[in-house]
Amino acid sequence: MSIDLLRTLVDYNSWRNRLLLDKAAGLDVATLAAPTRFPMGSLLATLVHIMGAEQVWVQRMQGVSPSAFPRPADFPTTQALQARWHEVEAELREFLAGLDGAGLERIVEFRRLAGDLMSQRVSDILLHVVNHGTQHGAEVAQMLTELGRSPGDIDLIVFVRRRDAR
Repeated sequence: MSIDLLRTLVDYNSWRNRLLLDKAAGLDVATLAAPTRFPMGSLLATLVHIMGAEQVWVQRMQGVSPSAFPRPADFPTTQALQARWHEVEAELREFLAGLDGAGLERIVEFRRLAGDLMSQRVSDILLHVVNHGTQHGAEVAQMLTELGRSPGDIDLIVFVRRRDAR
């Protein structure tokens, strides 16, 4: 697994997340918390789920096994969620900046939220974080589209083309 490829994927993940958050910004609490047909229940719950998963996985890779997942109630506004997400993103980037090939192959041991002991390779965790964000990010994009706030095309190739055009 290439560190450069993982950095590109993490950059894409951040770009997509920011785009989705920007489109959700300004929505009132009732709209954010309204039930949807998607698995997490609401737009806010889905956004918090994406961010929370990133937060939990970063902590695990840093040697900490969190015992709780962030809750939608912890983020009364999109600004509050955005502020925490920027911190999580910075922690992920800092972690990634310190990795080399051996670090990508390192096995991380952690406890799941339910308490059972698990282990996973760092490169697999990073791929999961991006893929997980893609899955639920697509759900958020659909929710936003249904609210008249489409984020537009959130494909990886769009990110790469925009990045390369700079």
